[in-house]
Amino acid sequence: ENKKLTHDTIVECGYGYVRPEQHIFPREYAEDLAERICASMRLPEDGICVLKLCNRTRGAGVVPVPAAELDGVLRKLLCPPENVEAWLREQPRGWFASVDIGCFEEQVRHWWSNECPVFIAEPLCASAATVLADGRAFDGTMRVGFSLHREHRERVPPGWLATPDGLVHAGDDVPAADRGPPGPDGMGR
Repeated sequence: ENKKLTHDTIVECGYGYVRPEQHIFPREYAEDLAERICASMRLPEDGICVLKLCNRTRGAGVVPVPAAELDGVLRKLLCPPENVEAWLREQPRGWFASVDIGCFEEQVRHWWSNECPVFIAEPLCASAATVLADGRAFDGTMRVGFSLHREHRERVPPGWLATPDGLVHAGDDVPAADRGPPGPDGMGR
């Protein structure tokens, strides 16, 4: 899965209104990166943005960040230790077992090991919970799955029909293979 390609396909198919706006940035730290991210989505000082890796699934590499903390988080995500082997040797024995699933430290490891050259920044989107008849509530924005497909129809000259047997002239039922393909004027031979 590539979150950027998926987003662009959804927008291209006319469903952009169901997606948060998305901004792409190089996966390299810069002193003004947090400022550029906030400006790109007009994020208020008390706003929250969501940073995502393009090619991870099931929440791996997804980090919601308050705008006020964005620069520090970007620095941690985008600046791995210069000597990773030395850093690993310095970690307590069994440190990997103490990292909680989904915690920030796990997300940092996803960012450090990611090969995609860009990342995504989106504004945090939330909806009002939908309350079911039994009183349970759920947030419909949590996970939306749908399939988009595009029909690729071959262009058929005027007066011809596409059928499972091939092109057929609209005036009769003789397949184009028997009649001959239409000429430049759209007529048969």
